[in-house]
Amino acid sequence: YDDIKRTARALMQEHGTAGLSIRAIARAVDLTPPALYYYFENLDALITALIVDGFNGIADAMEDARDAHREDHPADALLAILLAYRQWALDHPADFQLLYGNPIPGFHAPREITVPAVIRGFIVIITALQAVLDAGEVEIPDYILDLPPETEQTYLRVMSDVNETTDGQRETMSQLSVEAITLGIAGWSQMHGLIMLELFEHLPPVVGDTDVYFRHQMLTMFQ
Repeated sequence: YDDIKRTARALMQEHGTAGLSIRAIARAVDLTPPALYYYFENLDALITALIVDGFNGIADAMEDARDAHREDHPADALLAILLAYRQWALDHPADFQLLYGNPIPGFHAPREITVPAVIRGFIVIITALQAVLDAGEVEIPDYILDLPPETEQTYLRVMSDVNETTDGQRETMSQLSVEAITLGIAGWSQMHGLIMLELFEHLPPVVGDTDVYFRHQMLTMFQ
């Protein structure tokens, strides 16, 4: 089971998501295609497992950073979490691009399986951001909070969907402010854009040291 997923990741690393096929994976692990179906019902099931592993991997990295910085100032803890997010992406580029960069034609992730893993990492960031807001050291620009009603309704629907989130996740998110969620998504958009530009090697020629630039952007994002 784990060998199959490792092989799929290696094929993605070499050929992108276009390299994912039952036949290619079976050949690489010395199985027949029918034998592979013993472990995964079909290619979509394997891709889904890789996606869940990826989102849980990001969440693990951010939770480790959070736990290591519990005694730090909330802003320092938030920075450590965001740096951990980026580092996971740099350490696992094929997985990160599967999650965010390379849509697979015909594949639609089952939200009831993948969304809880997504929300797990999202909660780490937003709860850390909530702590920063509670410290009273961030002034949120009006243009960020002035959301179209449709957008805010979508936020709230995703946060409370009983089919796509766990009871514990909904309980945690019920304690988060709309301001924290709004600011978190705005910041995530910027952070994610920087990481994708870096992974595809567009950012280094423009900014030089991407470690320095990313840290600077995270420090100034909410000021």
